[in-house]
Amino acid sequence: MVYWSSRTRNLDGDVIREVDKERQNLYRAADFGLGLEETWRDTAELILQCYTLIDEKGYGREWISMLERIIEGCPKDDHTLRGRLLGQMGTLYRRSRQLDKALATHEEEERIGEETEDNERIGFSHMHLAYVHFRLRNYDRGEKYAQAALATFQEFAPKSKMVADSLLAAGLIATNRGDLDDAEDWLLKAVELYSQLELGLGLGRALTNLGNVLENAGRYEEAIERYREAKGWLRASGNKIEEMKLDMSLGTLLYHQGKVEEAEQAFRRADSQFVRQWGTPYQIAQIKMNLANVLLAQGKLAESEAYWRECIPEWRQAEAQLMLANSLGGLAETLDAKGETNQAIVLFDEALEIIAKYPNDAWARKLNEMFSQERLGAAVKIKKGDHP
Repeated sequence: MVYWSSRTRNLDGDVIREVDKERQNLYRAADFGLGLEETWRDTAELILQCYTLIDEKGYGREWISMLERIIEGCPKDDHTLRGRLLGQMGTLYRRSRQLDKALATHEEEERIGEETEDNERIGFSHMHLAYVHFRLRNYDRGEKYAQAALATFQEFAPKSKMVADSLLAAGLIATNRGDLDDAEDWLLKAVELYSQLELGLGLGRALTNLGNVLENAGRYEEAIERYREAKGWLRASGNKIEEMKLDMSLGTLLYHQGKVEEAEQAFRRADSQFVRQWGTPYQIAQIKMNLANVLLAQGKLAESEAYWRECIPEWRQAEAQLMLANSLGGLAETLDAKGETNQAIVLFDEALEIIAKYPNDAWARKLNEMFSQERLGAAVKIKKGDHP
């Protein structure tokens, strides 16, 4: 414990790369330490200390069971330790798309902060809850929590990672609402602060999301420049999951520019062996969904249909409603192009019924307009008898 505690005390880029080579030994030491009463507390502190390694390298899935084990053994009255553990645990649940668990975990974190009048823990819980509600598409609640976290952290740590992370959360929420001017403002502030703090992974994430905003605004060249900047920082961090997300964003931009073959190449890069091993089922399904879309645009209908049919069950299981609606509508487009128009209309109707539940989501509004028009076109075909 003394050795690993010393090795991981200051985890910067060079140290992370060295420790990463030995992480299986680290895991074994932590596993052993948790089994002994006299080393349990030191091991818990070590595991909390190693979170930067897990975050930087994208190893969250293999770390979840370790944190679950620690939280189960953590004394209920050790509020400080339990609050810190819950903060990390909930973040890993969120990143693995276990959103119900993430919500419950951060709500417990918030209760601990309130019961102990720990303003810092309250601030962390509010920031974490902002991200969870963003993922759940509860944008009003997410905005409320992001603003609360900012108010807390700006009071006692105005130039901190916590403020930068809260700015990023506010920017993500504004993006999904379609408030692009606000989103750009939040994300520019996040970029500036991550840069000042020399936090490369956070900077890469913020630049990627700023690129998404610029892309949504039709400012493609500016978006490409932001993606280029993000790539350098993410590659330096060694986080393959974040590099995958960047390739997905770049592929979407290329698709919107009509460069469908280049878009396909970007999505194929995202579909790496590392992502297949360490990515979540949600992320893998997202890659398949994007490949289905670009293959449809190229007229490769059989391949496109296969990818749509692979990702749809994943969206149903994950209860990812807008992803499901997009894939149902995409499959409907594919079947319509194949002449299976009656089945296409059934799928368009299911997609539109889901989309109607999200009037405050910018992407849902775009999907509604697109699929409504295509559904109308399919209905006209049937009326004219212009289908098999």
